[in-house]
Amino acid sequence: MNNLSRREREKKIREEEIITAAEKIFTQKGFEETSMDEIAKEAQFTKRTLYQYFTNKEDLYFAVAIKVCKLLFSYIEKASINGNNGFEKLRLSILGYYNFYKDYPEMLLLTNHIGYVKQKSEKTPKMEEWLQLDNYTFQKLTKILEDGKLDGSIRNDIDVTKLTYSYIFLMSGFFQMLSYTGKSFMKHCNLNEEEFVSFTLNLLGESIRAK
Repeated sequence: MNNLSRREREKKIREEEIITAAEKIFTQKGFEETSMDEIAKEAQFTKRTLYQYFTNKEDLYFAVAIKVCKLLFSYIEKASINGNNGFEKLRLSILGYYNFYKDYPEMLLLTNHIGYVKQKSEKTPKMEEWLQLDNYTFQKLTKILEDGKLDGSIRNDIDVTKLTYSYIFLMSGFFQMLSYTGKSFMKHCNLNEEEFVSFTLNLLGESIRAK
């Protein structure tokens, strides 16, 4: 941000303030029940100002989703860098995902609406940016799995593309469900969350580890 002009810095700060306000209201009320009027009030800007930065509510939602995904990816990257082979990097990536869930469960709740919002919306600038970020994440996970096959830590008979999609579905679904019903589910079933998560992740990991 140091290389930006004063006007550009002010614009960037204003955009971030709007995104922060939107994140708060989306978290409290969900996507459908949130209005641009409420976000404008929370951000202390006029609704007209919001539309100078974002095409519509969907565009603003994807701006929030980008913020969440970037933070999640920073957790995953920081964890996986310590892995000495593909399987270890995958295992540590998932632990990074879990640490993100523990620190920001409400952020994961926000991502529950991504598929719905994407289906009902025309493509917006922020949706395009989110799609690029989503594709980047897919490529990074694919690289970890390919490296694991090459270094012999991951089974060689598994199709990497299918495995990547499977892990994305399984992990995102698992942690979103935890963020949504985890506490009540653990209490109802008399389960320890740490033990349950560890059991589930080990189960998934061992299914692809090379023997």
